[in-house]
Amino acid sequence: MTRLYFLFMDGCPACEQAKPELAKFQRSPAARGVEVVPVNLLNAKWTFKGWSPDATPTYVYEKLGFPRVRHEGGLTKERVVEFLAKARGMVGDR
Repeated sequence: MTRLYFLFMDGCPACEQAKPELAKFQRSPAARGVEVVPVNLLNAKWTFKGWSPDATPTYVYEKLGFPRVRHEGGLTKERVVEFLAKARGMVGDR
């Protein structure tokens, strides 16, 4: 399973700008096979041991059995696709 966590905080201007771009990504063919998991850091019910983002929004690519890859800062739909391609290449997930 491949997941893309979207770590955000309510009231964060960059997060609000990133949300519609993430929605565009979710509707695109590039999102096939990727579970997008939005996580509001202000009310998350689970902890992010070792994740501690320095900025929001933060995107975390996770595939079981591989190291996580993350990007801090907002991304357009096209940049989300580029991030996923780069993350997959970094962990050898083709």
